[in-house]
Order: sequence, then structure tokens, then C-alpha cells
Amino acid sequence: MTRVLVERPAWFNSAACKGMDTTMFYPETKPTVEAREVCQACPAQLACLDFALEHDEDDGLWGGLGGSARRRIKRQRRAESVGNVRKCRVCSTPFVTVTLRHFYCCRLCQVRGRNSKNWVKV
Repeated sequence: MTRVLVERPAWFNSAACKGMDTTMFYPETKPTVEAREVCQACPAQLACLDFALEHDEDDGLWGGLGGSARRRIKRQRRAESVGNVRKCRVCSTPFVTVTLRHFYCCRLCQVRGRNSKNWVKV
């Protein structure tokens, strides 16, 4: 599925990949060495990676990392977030996490969240 950005983030103006063919960053198999080299030399590398992590980008090379490396970072961040305040995926109410897989503020939101794909993006 292809998503289109309505507005480009501010960091994109200084990105090394600006104006380049994006197919090299979205290959059918592994990202190429050339694409990784572009990312390594990019002044916006960390902002790009943060953007991908915040927007759940599963495909392509973002900030020099592929999808599996970004998923690993997200798992590590979740593991460190037990006891922190998180927003409910259904109603956006803040709550304190008890476990790693604690995504809902109450039982009602948990039921709604599992039965619906209309979550609030947090």
C-alpha cells in the first residue's frame, strides 16, 4: 500500500535523498549498499529515523535502517516504557503502563480496540 505525505517534514529539506529516485530506498529485497551510504552521509539521518518510528513505517530504508531494525528499536523502547504514561489506542486517555503489552486504559477500550480498526493514532 502506498501512502502519500500531504506535507513534507521540515528535516526533509536537508536530507541527502531529496530529489533522488525513491525506488532505491524501497527495494523488493534488501536495501542496497548505495542507499545505506546515502543515509550514512545524511545530516537528517536521526530525524528521518525518528519520523519512521513515530509514523510506523514498515517498508523501506529510513534513517539508514530497514524495517526489522526499526521494529527491534520499537520493541526495546516498549520494554523500557513499563511504568510510564501512555495514551490509550482507542480514546487517547493517558494511563500508566503495567506490562509491555498494555495499550488500553480500561476493559471497554480493550474490547473496542480488538474489535475495531478505528483507533486514534497516538
